[in-house]
Amino acid sequence: MDKHRLKYGTGNKYHHVVYSVGYRDRHYQIEVVTRKTTISATVITGCRNLTRVHHQQ
Repeated sequence: MDKHRLKYGTGNKYHHVVYSVGYRDRHYQIEVVTRKTTISATVITGCRNLTRVHHQQ
């Protein structure tokens, strides 16, 4: 969340960004989105709608 907040601040609203996070020897995909008053982070499990999949460089 801190990395996302530093990069985007309060801008980039409603644009889903996917981060890869390592935790306890496992890697997870986390989807982070800045909403009107909050920043939401969700662990991606299972299949995703292709309209939300973004290639991160």
